[in-house]
Amino acid sequence: MSSRSLSSQAQVVDMGSAILRAPNEIAIGQNTNHHDITKFSDTDDTNYRPVLTKLLNFGDDISKKLVQATKALCLSEDDTVEDDVGTRETSR
Repeated sequence: MSSRSLSSQAQVVDMGSAILRAPNEIAIGQNTNHHDITKFSDTDDTNYRPVLTKLLNFGDDISKKLVQATKALCLSEDDTVEDDVGTRETSR
């Protein structure tokens, strides 16, 4: 069944099952059936570009958060160092 033949059919997946509940998530309606939701005829398929764009954005967001978390972890480890007697002193 092609994605273009479903325009008059009802919603196949309920919203609760269709979303990840990720921050700033935007649901993208797809004109396809449950079996073909992850299949695209080619890069010109009308469902392909919105999904690809959102996945790339999602990956970028994860990468940015990972970098921020890594920097925060490194800074917190560098802020204080315990000496031999257990007192804390700034390492800078």
